[in-house]
Amino acid sequence: MAQTPASVPDGSATYSTGQALVLPQRRSFGQTSRKDLWWVQPLLVFLGLSTFIMYSTWAAFQGKYYHFGNYLSPFYSPE
Repeated sequence: MAQTPASVPDGSATYSTGQALVLPQRRSFGQTSRKDLWWVQPLLVFLGLSTFIMYSTWAAFQGKYYHFGNYLSPFYSPE
């Protein structure tokens, strides 16, 4: 038969056998238990996309240099 923890007024819990239930520690907002640098790849993707968006907006509103040989920039197509 599975044992269920019983609540104690101080917020901890014990099993009916008297064995203590170990609860995880409280963490602040955004804090994880991971030790690796998991946030580096999403940061690089965010920076790359942000750079592209800023450059493409600047290039679209600049109004110059949109021909390269026989090619036309997609921002100005059709001319």
